[in-house]
Amino acid sequence: MTSNLFPSLFVSVNSADHQKSDVYYALLDLRRLTTMMVGFMGEMNFGTAEDRNHDLEAAFSLAKIVSDQVHLVSVLAKPLDGPSGPEGD
Repeated sequence: MTSNLFPSLFVSVNSADHQKSDVYYALLDLRRLTTMMVGFMGEMNFGTAEDRNHDLEAAFSLAKIVSDQVHLVSVLAKPLDGPSGPEGD
């Protein structure tokens, strides 16, 4: 997969090198990153009523939606990690 913004960026994934639990842990990492991103953006100055930065506000809203969806998918992907204990709880 290549990025239009960064043509030199190339990501190659060989599924044979990974286990199902890797998906779950990658989602947890992504959740941490999106949570941090939303936290940073939430502390930014969006301006006042007269000079409100609507583009920044829209970007923050989209980041929040992405973060919430990543959280949902990571919760749903928990079974990929396998049983949580000897009894399979």
